[in-house]
Amino acid sequence: MGEQVRLAYDSGGRITLPEGLCAEAGLDDTVVIVGLNDRFQIWSRDKWAARRAEQRALAKAGMAQIGALKLAAQMKLAGGGS
Repeated sequence: MGEQVRLAYDSGGRITLPEGLCAEAGLDDTVVIVGLNDRFQIWSRDKWAARRAEQRALAKAGMAQIGALKLAAQMKLAGGGS
């Protein structure tokens, strides 16, 4: 938390992110704001798309693994436990 900065507000009450922070995070004119319960994240559109695709692939793989385990358990039960 040592790198905290006070954010500036414009006349409409909107925050203005410091240019250095935008450059570090790869933010440009178009961003994606992702809500996370009581907080949010600001992503560059391209980085968010890549992250979202990665997370969806992981979720699909996890669901496939759960399905395979469920099927194996059902087959074991149907075969008398052997």
